Parts: sequence; structure tokens; C-alpha cells
Amino acid sequence: MNNVSAVRKMLAFGLLGALGCLLGWAPGEGLMLASRLLSPPEKQATPSLVSTPKAPAAPTSSAPKAPAAPDLPKARAGTSAPPPPEFAKRLEREGAKTGDVQISLLWNNLNDLDLHCIEPDGTHIFYGKKFSRSGGELDVDMNAGGRKSREPVENVFWPKGKAPPGRYKVYVDFFNKHDPAELATRFKLNVLVEGERKELSGTMDTVNEKRLVHEFTVRPPRLLLAVPATFELAPNGKTELPIRIARENFKGPVKVAVAGPPDGVTIGEVTVPEDASEATLVVAANKARAGPRNLKLEASAEGVEKKAEAICALTVLKAGIKLVVSPHLEIDPGGENKLPVLVAREYFTGPVTLTIAGNLDGLTLSEVALRDGESQIDLPVKAGSVAGGARTLTVRARTEDGLTAQDNFELKVREPQVAPAAGWNWLKVPVMGAWTALLAVGLALALVVGQNAYLKRSWLTPQQGAL
Repeated sequence: MNNVSAVRKMLAFGLLGALGCLLGWAPGEGLMLASRLLSPPEKQATPSLVSTPKAPAAPTSSAPKAPAAPDLPKARAGTSAPPPPEFAKRLEREGAKTGDVQISLLWNNLNDLDLHCIEPDGTHIFYGKKFSRSGGELDVDMNAGGRKSREPVENVFWPKGKAPPGRYKVYVDFFNKHDPAELATRFKLNVLVEGERKELSGTMDTVNEKRLVHEFTVRPPRLLLAVPATFELAPNGKTELPIRIARENFKGPVKVAVAGPPDGVTIGEVTVPEDASEATLVVAANKARAGPRNLKLEASAEGVEKKAEAICALTVLKAGIKLVVSPHLEIDPGGENKLPVLVAREYFTGPVTLTIAGNLDGLTLSEVALRDGESQIDLPVKAGSVAGGARTLTVRARTEDGLTAQDNFELKVREPQVAPAAGWNWLKVPVMGAWTALLAVGLALALVVGQNAYLKRSWLTPQQGAL
């Protein structure tokens, strides 16, 4: 046999041996798998443990809304009561005018009665001087001459807000007798002052008699101002302060402002329009000192000598920060875990820096910044080759404005885990023996079949098959 044939024979027998091993290995591995399934499970390593903290409660960054301004007493010179029907009919017929102050006289014959009024400064309004510098006017004068009426009326008025303050005197003058049948003349006088009406009556029977019938006082224009008794403002915050005003004996816009705002607090001013009685002032704090302080507000208007004042107590709230961490954290030597941290901001916005302090031997920690708007983060904790045991560490939070908070947690470094030695299992003895036998049978069959094929015999002779 030459060398080529020898090499071919070696390769063929090698391939057949490998095939025989595979045929024996396959059922053997099946037996091994079945034995592992029947064996008791081995203990696994315990995972790292960490608990999630509960979020701390904290108010929002804005203070509560300021309460509404209290109601004011009903202002004088409000909506005027209408004149009695008898007066209203005649005044409307003659086109009479009205205002804050109105004096009307009526009688029921052709005689000539005249209405006179003396203003506080002595100005005399009557048929000979129908207008005063203050705005008072005798706008209806009847039965003096020309057309006569058995239902006459006379009227003096001051436009809204024009009647000067002080004491007024009202006279009725029996100027002339025009009615041939009647001398005695019964009259009625209706006076409107500061929204209220008063009616008087009398009888005159002597020509040229001038009688003082009534006196009244017009009080000076006055402003009323109301604001909430207290309100709160967040540091670096802004709110609206409601105000309410009332006008007495005047009309027009009203300016409301604060007299000397405290440091760190800015308050704008507002003008209440003529047809309004409520408005709001914008109050803002810029790094204001926390705590209470009083604000003095003033209302002023043209033609009103005395300003209206009101005091309210402003409290600037204190900014703060709250911090809560997981109370327990476990880690393996050479391992890593994350500590959940929750932060709540009280009346401020901005970033928060978090650090861990305490016994940091064998630990690797990083400073972490919690951005504005964020409230939760996980702090990474790495352990090197460090002995097992527990220690208490502190998480500290601080802000750019110097606000601080802290919370403690327990860090436990677990003891190094030693893999347990494989326990002896008697089931493996027969399995390993069967596995070896199958491998040997497979190898032997492959070699015998290969040799018979090479010698051009049948794959197995009767004697080989018996074996």
C-alpha cells in the first residue's frame, strides 16, 4: 500500500471516528440534561436593593390670590330719588334740569311766586341773576309776565359735582298778585340734596313777602377707599391687589397709589375711570425681605381736597426647599446603584445642586444639578474594593440663593458573595457512565463499519453483530 492510500485510509477512519463520537454524544447529552433538570436548583446572587421615597409636600411658587376689597358704606350723592309725580309732570313739561342739588317750587294759581337761593359764599340766585359762578342756575321761572299758568313751577339746580360745599338758604317771595280770585297762595317746595329729597309746604297771602323756607348743607366732596386687610406675596413673585373706591358729591377719575412702598416691593398706580369704582394694583417683590409690613394706599381726585387712605398688611412669604431620599440603599463591592432623590421648591424657581456627605471611603460619588422645573433625580453611587457594612450618609441640597436642605439614608455594602461548591449528586454516576458507554459504542461501531467497508465486506459480520 502506497503512501496516498495510507493517508486516505487514515482520513476515512478519522472521519468515521468523529461521526461515531457524535452519534454517541447526542443521546449522552440528553441524559445529562435530564439529570440537571432533576437536580435541586443552586442559590442565585441577591440583587441590589433600593426603596423609592415619597415626594415631599410643598406649596406652589406663587402666593395665594389676594382677597377681594371689602364693601364700602353707601356713598352720598348716589342715585337720586325721582321727584313726586306732581313735580315731575310740571318739570318735564318745562324742560327743567337736575343735578346733585335741585330746588323746585310749585303752586296752583296765576299769582307770581319767585324762588330764591343763597349759596354758601353769599351768591344770590333768583330771577334777576339766574346763573352763579359755581354752575347753579334758575332754569325755569313762571308767571312773571307774558303767558300765565295755573300749574306753574320754578326750578334751581347745580350740575353733578358743581354745588359748592356749605350752608344754603331757600326763600319764597310773593312777588305779585295776578289771580283776581285768589290772594292766599299755597305752595310746595321739593329739595334734592345728596340723593335724598325733602318736601315742604306753606301759604303766602301778602304781596312782597319774602320768607325763609328751608336751609340745608352740602358737604364737601369726599373719597372713600377700601383694600383687603391682608394679602401674601411670594418672594420674587407678583400678584394683583383689588381696590374699591366711592365718590361723594363729585364725579371724575380717581388716582390710587401707594405712599412709600417698602424696600424690595414695587407697586404700580392705577386710575379708576369716572364710570368705575373697582380696579387692581400690581404688586411685585424683587428679593424682598420675608415677613409682614404695612402698605399705605392713597386715593386722590381733582376737586377733592382730602385724600382717602387705607392700610393693608402685606406678608412676603419665606422661600425654602424640601428634600427626601430613599432611606436605604444596598450595593455590592465593586458594584453600582442609584439613590432616588425628590426635591420640592417653596416659593422660588431655579436649579438645585445635590451632593452626598459622610464616610465616603471606598465610594465614588458625583455632584448632580437638578435643573429648574425638575423635582426628581437618581444619584449614582459606586463602590470599590471596600469591606461590607452599613454607614449613614447625608444628601445635601443647595440653591444659588443659599437655600439648603438635607436628608439621611443608610448605605449597606454587602459582604462579598462566594460561589458555593458544586454538591455531589449520586444521580450523576450512572448518567456519566451511560454517557461514556454511548460514546465508546458509537466510536467502536464507526470504526468497525469503516474497516469492513474498506475490506469490501458487509458493514457488520454476524460475529460482529452478535458482539
